[in-house]
Amino acid sequence: MNMAGHLVSMLQVIFMLTFFTESRLLERSYPQDKSRPGTIRPEEVEGKVLDRIERAGKLVQARLYDEAIAEYKAALVVAGRPVFTIFMNMGYAYYEKGDYGEAADSYKQAVAIKPDEWSAHYSLAESLFAAGEYGEAETEYRRVLAMGVDTFTSARTNNYLGLSLYKQNRIEEAIARYSIALERRNGQYSEAHNNMGIALMERKDYKAAEREFRLAIEQERTFAEAHFNLATSFEHQQRFREAVEEYEAYLKLNPDAEGIEKLRAHIELLKGRK
Repeated sequence: MNMAGHLVSMLQVIFMLTFFTESRLLERSYPQDKSRPGTIRPEEVEGKVLDRIERAGKLVQARLYDEAIAEYKAALVVAGRPVFTIFMNMGYAYYEKGDYGEAADSYKQAVAIKPDEWSAHYSLAESLFAAGEYGEAETEYRRVLAMGVDTFTSARTNNYLGLSLYKQNRIEEAIARYSIALERRNGQYSEAHNNMGIALMERKDYKAAEREFRLAIEQERTFAEAHFNLATSFEHQQRFREAVEEYEAYLKLNPDAEGIEKLRAHIELLKGRK
């Protein structure tokens, strides 16, 4: 309710409070690198093992994850020893299946074989993050950074390390990591801008958050989550017309969004405010 006398009913106030309580700023999901399944060059193995690895890779590409996992396990039996490639690719299959605990276990096996291989630690971190094990994910992301990875990988890892810290409510540390990620990419990193904006919203620094969401959208026009988050920052600044525009942009980009009817009702309420 503002001083200019643009009042809303108590019912509207309750609805808006409920909406803000139940809704959340939207993060983008982070699927694993699509180049991994079946394309990691196997260490020297027998032809029968290699055949199974290649067959499993094709099954992963066809999204037949259970069959692929069975092939990888059979390849391990035929090999008669731990094989880094098999555990890496099997971890990917588990991850894509949505079984993040098993994915993490597979990547831990890969790490045990090649503890100095950054990609194994990175993949393990992704699985732990997806499983909600944010503290463990943080540890693995830090290990990747300690290995002296290239600038692009450093940017990506700092961004996801920031997410892990954010999930642990360590907001200032998260902001510092997003800043590093953006510096590594000369500011050209839409996901890091979006994540930075989310963290700044926790500070209640809505104007600074708005700037980050705008940068994310400038760099990636179809970034639906950034449109949603920008709308939320406008609401906190009582800029309701602009909030409506951004919520509608979000729905246009994501017409099957979860809770769409509630959001549409919320948009109609905002249209009645000045």
